[in-house]
Amino acid sequence: MSTLLLGALLAGAMLAPAEGEPPELTASERILGRDWDPKPPPPPTIWGLAGAGSWTACEAVDRDARAQLPVAKSTRERSARVAIKIRTTWIGRADACPHAPSVLVLAAHYELTRPRPMPTYSAPDEEFDALAKELRADHTHVRARLRAALAEARRRREPPPPMTYLLMAQLEVAAGDPEAAHEALASAWHHGQVDLRQLELVAGVQALLAGQLERSLQLANRVRARSQGGQLRAAGYLLALSYDRAGAPEVAQRILQSLRTQRLGGGESIIEVLLPMHERLYLTALEHRASGNIADSLRFFAVYLARPEPEAPDRKTAERHVRELQAGRES
Repeated sequence: MSTLLLGALLAGAMLAPAEGEPPELTASERILGRDWDPKPPPPPTIWGLAGAGSWTACEAVDRDARAQLPVAKSTRERSARVAIKIRTTWIGRADACPHAPSVLVLAAHYELTRPRPMPTYSAPDEEFDALAKELRADHTHVRARLRAALAEARRRREPPPPMTYLLMAQLEVAAGDPEAAHEALASAWHHGQVDLRQLELVAGVQALLAGQLERSLQLANRVRARSQGGQLRAAGYLLALSYDRAGAPEVAQRILQSLRTQRLGGGESIIEVLLPMHERLYLTALEHRASGNIADSLRFFAVYLARPEPEAPDRKTAERHVRELQAGRES
């Protein structure tokens, strides 16, 4: 046997374990142990077994909501019982599907148009303060829904659902922020998919709040000439407010007298949904004056003047109405 072959056999014998001894451990076996096995994959979750049922259900509801946008009819034109049922259903669906953009927008519509009755003239000041606080909370909640819908639409790289920006503009005028409403109106016009008369009505209220009375009058007249039903009455109320602020209270009184078929206060009319709390008070006071209810008118003007929102020129106009009403009462 050659010297090289003998050396190889001796080296193999030295490295091999003796008979009866366990073989030497590999590096991985020294770390993990000899009986280690890879961890099996996790079992499917209940949602996976159900075919992602929650997600697919929300997507189906979202398609249904998108088919209902834009909303063609106001809740005023439906029976109260059906309107309450529809409103509650969609608000509940939005809570259950917080990542379904169309569901969020439709729920925001029903939350924003939920009737908020005005306290009667004999109610204490605390009731008016409570309503103002409740409206602020509602507006914060609706704003969060609409922003969530916009964020989800961006995440999906899709356009926002119809009415999203129009509702945002409607929300901001109701919250008394004409600058934010102007931005939302520009976005609503850019994206389209909304009724032009609805857009112009909201824009008219935004112009009124911004002190742009000429523009508010123009938009109110345009909507009034091309509308019917609730939009027609809302445009009439907006026209009366604009004429009163523009220094033509007699014209405003004549318009309000022609609208006596619908008394404000129930919180169901379009104009009550659009106007901020203090403007609702002012319009209610004007309406009572046009109807000859002097005590009621004085009371609502007093509550209006006690609010922090009215600006100096609007306060002077309200104070002039109060002086005239008091003079007429004393004569």
